[in-house]
Amino acid sequence: MVHKITRSGVFIWSFLMLVFVNKLTAQPLTFEKLKVSGLNLFYQPEPETKKTTVFICFPGGQGLEPALKSGLSYLTTRLMIEIPDEDKMAQVEEAGLNLRAGSTPDFSFIQLDGLNSSLGKGLKMVSETLNKPLFSGLRIEALKKIMASEERKERTRLVNASRLLLIRKIWPGSPAGNSTYGGEADLKNISKKDISNFYSYVLNPETMFLVVISGLKKEEVSNLISQYFSINKKTDNLANAWKAETPAKKNESGKEYVGPRGAVVMVGFVLNGALASIYPQAFVLEKIIGEGPGCALWNLRQDKAYAYNVNSQLEIIGQKILLLAYLET
Repeated sequence: MVHKITRSGVFIWSFLMLVFVNKLTAQPLTFEKLKVSGLNLFYQPEPETKKTTVFICFPGGQGLEPALKSGLSYLTTRLMIEIPDEDKMAQVEEAGLNLRAGSTPDFSFIQLDGLNSSLGKGLKMVSETLNKPLFSGLRIEALKKIMASEERKERTRLVNASRLLLIRKIWPGSPAGNSTYGGEADLKNISKKDISNFYSYVLNPETMFLVVISGLKKEEVSNLISQYFSINKKTDNLANAWKAETPAKKNESGKEYVGPRGAVVMVGFVLNGALASIYPQAFVLEKIIGEGPGCALWNLRQDKAYAYNVNSQLEIIGQKILLLAYLET
């Protein structure tokens, strides 16, 4: 899916991509690297805002998903942040906090948004839920149904279906070519034990990290994290290898387009060069090619009327930059 993102979002996503290339040793953009409560924290001040965005990042993402179990990363990450207590949910809403989870080919994440004044409360709730998630059968099956529905919706959208098909052509067999939501057949293969093992593997304070953009000063952010956020995990469990159960059924998830009649022409370019070096130029190039009126593709819509939707997007998959451009009719 393509999302319009805020200035903070641009900082975060650009930063995350560079972090994975530099193995947490560099401080790209204007983020400052700190160590708080044993966790790596990357802090970006925005003094003019009254809001704070926190990303809790877990390296691996879809790249950790075994064959025939696509959707495991998103399913587990969503369950890690599900708040089963109605009173706590009411507190979240009252504090104006927003929570979401997601997964990409290289990492999964939990995002917390709220006012600066609510950061402590938000961190405390997230920490409590992360350390004691509820992996009940009913909750798992309910979320699987939602994910299967979302995956079916994806296959009714030409651009989404074409994107996954193109990625599968470029990188055959890569989990990046699967839907984030998996698919009904693959989701059936995922056991409660798979979820528990995946959770135990990614919830590792030595590899996970926080990205914070806030109107609060770094000392205030550090103090709030120290006070309200911690990962209760024994060091001797950190070396346990991630392993999934062998699926009982080897069904293929539905991958065909099932939407209304239409056509899309999509091309993809894997850009050469070290990601940290070429990302800024690639970001500008993507805007020039397909970002709104005046872009290189715009006359194909405005003057020639070849398509009603012309666009481009940039993706980072396995430390490679993929530039997509497309026409949709």
